This record gives sequence, structure tokens and C-alpha cells, in this order.
Amino acid sequence: MRRFVPFFCLFLVSAKFPVFDALEFRPQGEAWGVVHSIFLEDFSLTSARYTPDGNAVIAGSDYGHLILADINTGKIRWKVRPFPESKNEIFVTDVDPSGTKFLTITSIGAREDHFTLNIHQTSDGKIIQSIAEESYFYHKDHQYVVDNRKPDPAKVQEIEAEEGSRYWIMRPMGARSAHGGRHILSRWKNAREDFGLFDVSFRLHDVQTSRRLWHYQLRPDKVTFDDGQPGGWQITLPTAPIAELKDGTYIYGNPHARLHILDEGLIKKNEPIANIMEKTTPPVFAIPLSVHKGFTDMAMSICDIQQSPDGQTVYVVAGTGGNRQTYAFDLKTKKETWHSHEYDVGMATVNPGGTMLATGYLSGGGSRVHLIDLQSMKHVYSGPRFGTMTTNSVQWNPVYAEALVVRGNMVVFLRKLQLRRIQIGDSWKAAGFYVRRGVSFYAFGKGEINVSTLNKPESERWSRGETDELFFGESDGRIDLARDADLEGEVYLQGDPATWEIYGGLSAEEFESVARVRSRKWK
Repeated sequence: MRRFVPFFCLFLVSAKFPVFDALEFRPQGEAWGVVHSIFLEDFSLTSARYTPDGNAVIAGSDYGHLILADINTGKIRWKVRPFPESKNEIFVTDVDPSGTKFLTITSIGAREDHFTLNIHQTSDGKIIQSIAEESYFYHKDHQYVVDNRKPDPAKVQEIEAEEGSRYWIMRPMGARSAHGGRHILSRWKNAREDFGLFDVSFRLHDVQTSRRLWHYQLRPDKVTFDDGQPGGWQITLPTAPIAELKDGTYIYGNPHARLHILDEGLIKKNEPIANIMEKTTPPVFAIPLSVHKGFTDMAMSICDIQQSPDGQTVYVVAGTGGNRQTYAFDLKTKKETWHSHEYDVGMATVNPGGTMLATGYLSGGGSRVHLIDLQSMKHVYSGPRFGTMTTNSVQWNPVYAEALVVRGNMVVFLRKLQLRRIQIGDSWKAAGFYVRRGVSFYAFGKGEINVSTLNKPESERWSRGETDELFFGESDGRIDLARDADLEGEVYLQGDPATWEIYGGLSAEEFESVARVRSRKWK
């Protein structure tokens, strides 16, 4: 029986989460913004991850390149194409706690549906081990009674020779370092989502040997099992996420809006069973419910999961299309602590201190990163508001109070901004802060403001009303901002007489330094 959402509960549990317009950011005394950018010429980035010391990033590109860049100087330490014959995109998914290894997923060769999960050494980017896709499947007459998980070499050749065999292939969809870097926790699905072809699983591999330690195939619980679909799953829904918990168990979410706690006892019990109909599903931990009272309790497919650093809370993103929300659940009581309104969210990550939440959405125009201060419950950032962002790449620095997100050939870095209140008038006035390529600031006030970075501002200026974000270095689609080095410098302001709130910009000392604007460490 499927429950409907009781409307009166929604107001009570959502009161803590800030309500905001995803397209109209207006800070309430606190804001984050872009303070530093690394520009990588001839690159189109897919992803980036910090090294554990917080001073470098490893990034992947659309054309199969990997780079290690120093954040402080922007210099590239190394650049490699681990598969020289491939020009397909490569994604950096995690860096291990020691900083000596990192993980990637890429398609190889001419067939873009063939993927591998790779372990690299951080010193030079070279591959240590690759974990290939597997051509096993659990399919026959929609009952999954054939077990080809460990076929002999002859069977592998037979499967590969079949017309359309690529649709049976299980491909890696995500991977994280687990158990202090000793293992890799990954999620897999078959390469196509047609009728009779939907399969989802989790795996744990040993980092040193790349040996698979266990495999767990998902099946829906009895309440949501769909008899009309293979394996009981509704197709074309998000791939199930999984996260390691501090007590040694795992929490995962499924496409049918269920959260489950998984332990290795159940994993070992289910692994030898070939028929999915005979497998056991863990008890339901929680069900994220929609803010729409007419939606069923299967409406919010789970997109992402992360545990808080103190191990007490799990953050969940759920929903499809434009009906996505963020949730917090208490791991001990299994109760929802808060949930958000609907907004552009597809993934969530919490900072090392557990005080900040970052959410991202999809790649493309209109993508936004949103930052939430979990202590004050304020919405402190929405953006970047320039160009096409890969906002699902957002990540917190493990050491310093900053976050990163990639856009095109740029890695941009966000931190908390200084607030200045400046009286603007008819005459041009030095604002007392500086900008350079790859730095942004906000201006909020009544009327219109004119901005310049020249000593003779009347010759080159930009006019705007109240703005989301002025980013120096690219065009934001509404006004051409400074790209030239000679247009960088101290900011001059002029406009309708009013007191304006200015967030961001660099001090004179920060502007003169070629190095990154150093952020404070997390408390």
C-alpha cells in the first residue's frame, strides 16, 4: 500500500531549511563567492577533486587527459592521457586519504559504452590497476535465473560475440575510497535501460590487488516491487547511490524512494543466489516524502547520499526532473530532521566540520551550486552565474574553508566574502577593493551602479542594476566583463546615490600576490 504525504507535517519539519529562489540570490549578511580561478588552456573539464592537503586538484577532461594542478600558483605539475588510444571523457571520482592514489572512470576505445574503473598513482597520474566492465547478466524470461557472474573464458567470448552483447555489460557509474583507502566502494548498472535489461549492483574491491571482495545486487522491497518490469525496477530512474557509514555498515538509496542499511552479513547471504526473486532486501530505513501531498511515497527516487562527519546525520537528495529536494535524517532515530523545498539539486556534500552543505545539479546552462550554512540555516551562495557549469563536481576543500566547481576550462574556488557597505554617488569613487581575472563580487542596492577598473572610468565602464554576480574574466551573458590584464585593478563605483552592500573583491595585498587567496582552515 502506497502512502500519501500528510500536508500538515511538511510545514513543521521544513521550518529549519532556508527557503530561497534558486535564480535570485540575495544574501542576508553572509555570502560566499569566487575568489580564485585556475584557467587551463585547451581543456574542457569534466571533474576535479582536491588532494588531501588541500593545495592541489586532480582534474579530468572531455578528451581523456588528466592533470594535477597547484592551486596556489595555477601551475600544472603533470598532464597525462592514461589511455593514449582514447579521446573519450574521463571523470575523477575520488582521491584516497593518503593522497597517493586516486580513482577515475572512463570509456575506452571507439565503443563509448565500454567503461573501466581505474586506480592511478598521484605522483604522475599513471594507472596502477584497471577494473574492467563485466559481461555477466542475470536475465532469462525476466526472472533472472541465469547466473553468468563468473563465466569461464569461453563463455566471455560467447557473450561478447552476441549481437547487442554490449547491453548486457555492467558498467561503473561511481566510485569512492572506502575503509581508510584500503578498498573501493562502487556502483554499477547495465549499459542500457530497455525492457528486460535493468540491473543495479554495488561492489567492494581491494585497492592493492583490484580483487572484488563482494558484490550486492539490488532488488526492490516487496511493497514497491513492480511485477511488470525486469528485476522489479521501474526503468529510466536514477542509479542507486551508496555511502559507507562509520559503524562499518552501508546506507543506500534506490530508484523507488527507499533508504536501506546494508551489512556484510546480508551481502554474503545474497551473493550466491542467482535468482533475484529469491534475494532478501534489508528493512526500509526511511522514505523521503515530497512536498506535494498528491505524490505517492515512491515519487522521490534517491539521487545522492552522504553521512555527516560526526556520524549522526545522513544527507539525502531525492526526486526526478524538477521535483528534487534535500533531506536530513537522524541515523539513530531514523527520523527526518528537515527537508528542503524543491530546487535545482542533484547531489549534496557536507564540509569536514559538518557546518556547511553544498548542493549541485546537472551540467549545462542554468546549473547552480547552492551553499547552505547549517548552523545559521542561511542560503549563502547561488551560482556561479556565468556560463555553463559542471555543478555536480562541487567539492569542499579537506583543509581550508573553500569549495571548488569546474566550468569549461576553469576550476573556480569559493570562500566566504567580506561585506562592505559603500555610499555611492554621482562622482566616481574608489571602492577600496580590487579584482583580477577569475574573481567575482556582488553589489546590492537601489538604482543603478556603474563599475570600472580604470583610472579614467568614464572611458570604460559597465552599467548594471542590482546584480547577482559580477565575474571578472568571462562574459556572463548580460554584460562583457574584464578579460584583459590591463582592465584588472582597483574597482571604481558610481551611480544613483544610495548605500550599496558589496560582497567580495580582493585586498591590495591579495591583488598584488600572484598566488591563490589563502582561505582560513576549517575550525
